[in-house]
Amino acid sequence: MKALHGAPGELARRAIEAGADVAMHCSGSLNEMEAIAEALQPISSKALARWKFARSMVKEPQGSYNPREDMARLDVLLGAIQYDFDQAIVSPWV
Repeated sequence: MKALHGAPGELARRAIEAGADVAMHCSGSLNEMEAIAEALQPISSKALARWKFARSMVKEPQGSYNPREDMARLDVLLGAIQYDFDQAIVSPWV
């Protein structure tokens, strides 16, 4: 994406200073990951408490999971199509 300019460690440090609890980095470059690890302090106790609280809110899904129905719902929510779940009818918005 390259929307921001700077070294990975500097960008991560600036993200934390701006108020983020964590900085995500996904290039897969070990050198960049090491530079980020060197540039940052360990997670703060407040940020760790927020992480632990968020993890405590994760629950097992209730009921059965139907990926096709979920994809259809997403299409409807995004306004791509109209889907009648009772009759399983898909039609484009006109």
